[in-house]
Amino acid sequence: TGGREVWGAALAWRQAGALEEAGIPRGRLRALQPLLDGLADGSVAPGRDAVVVVDEFGQIGTRQLLDLLRFQARHGFKVVAVGDERQCQSVEAGPVIGLLREALGPKAVPEVLTTVRQRGEREREIAGLFRGTGSESAEAHAANVARALAMKREDGTAELVPGGYREAVERTADLVLARRDAGGPGYTVTVSAPTNADALAIGRAIRTRRQARGEVGPDRAAVRATDGAGNAYTLQLAVGDRVRLFARTRGVFAGPGGRGKSAAIGNNGSVLEVAEVRPSRGLVLRTAAGKEGFVAWEKLRDEGSGRVRLAYGDCLTIDSSQGLTSDEHVNALPSGSRAVTGFKAYVAESRHRVASWLVGSAGAELRDAAERRPMNAPPPADPAAEAWENVARNLARQPVRETALGLLRSAVAEAKEGARAFQGALRATEAREGAGRPATTLRHTLERVQASRAVPR
Repeated sequence: TGGREVWGAALAWRQAGALEEAGIPRGRLRALQPLLDGLADGSVAPGRDAVVVVDEFGQIGTRQLLDLLRFQARHGFKVVAVGDERQCQSVEAGPVIGLLREALGPKAVPEVLTTVRQRGEREREIAGLFRGTGSESAEAHAANVARALAMKREDGTAELVPGGYREAVERTADLVLARRDAGGPGYTVTVSAPTNADALAIGRAIRTRRQARGEVGPDRAAVRATDGAGNAYTLQLAVGDRVRLFARTRGVFAGPGGRGKSAAIGNNGSVLEVAEVRPSRGLVLRTAAGKEGFVAWEKLRDEGSGRVRLAYGDCLTIDSSQGLTSDEHVNALPSGSRAVTGFKAYVAESRHRVASWLVGSAGAELRDAAERRPMNAPPPADPAAEAWENVARNLARQPVRETALGLLRSAVAEAKEGARAFQGALRATEAREGAGRPATTLRHTLERVQASRAVPR
């Protein structure tokens, strides 16, 4: 850093916290919106020689980028942005990386064209096929995704489970525990799913198996819970459970002299272990670093519904898993691949160092394919092939967000095309006039048609 004051930010607190591993002090890490709020009220005041590192840059919106650049112009600090436009897209308007490339020029936005997360060459190739280059055509990318799926099927790391939702969830839970057992202590196996509801179902299935194995104790409390999407459910809690937070949460840690010290214990997306359940008061949660802190139920409650904002943490959504790295990762699609774009598919297929697994539902894929099939078309001769073709079609979609500049360009292009078409139509008329003939025969033709209708033969 050359002695510079370095700040770190990302769209979510959890992603920003990961920048501590890069050497940025925890006190200078913020989620992007709190950083912008701090710059606005003066509580965050980086100097002119400071550097603000923004991770997962492709997930932020144009409004937040504009605010950040205005503060950069005011304070004079340097912005270093790191992101991938081929991963999960921003919720707000975008895409910011494409806009900066257009504004600054392609040479001002350097690219890293190799990956070092996957240890094996074949795994790196498969992940690259899912990502695409951005310059390839949609047809070429679809062919590459189909090839990646074929390679995974050859390796035995992709399967469509016969049956429907429940069968895919059960198979995912079995696979996760089997891979953890095979890896041994310290070997990490993570799993992601498209929606919070999918993640909850898979988390419950994994918890049931862990409880049967004695890794989770007997149930101590049943709480009315909710997730970030407003889904409501009942959560059984016991010692040994892994729970996922949906907001930045503070806990009380043991301080000197036995006095409690309040500090952040986790952020949205953080997964903590339940060390103790106090049914009438709250939970004692253990962080990945082994620190334990007490979190009261009131600190976890959603203001609107009054429910506790918690879910099981053995499975995250694909969006929440962006930035995650593990030895093996399971990409679970129990509801089918319809809700997954190519950007999310690349994220789910590139979290691993050693191996990535894909588990889907054959029933869900065949239903989706049947809805696309023309009416009265004969059923496929090979249903399995049709199911995999449906997966490839869905995971190859990479819908890029439209920008105002793109809209203006398309409007200008259409206006020019209309002018060219109008000029082309006038050439024939002008040629007839030049030869001394009527400019057009349309009026005379119309008169003859009307006369033939009005006068009986």
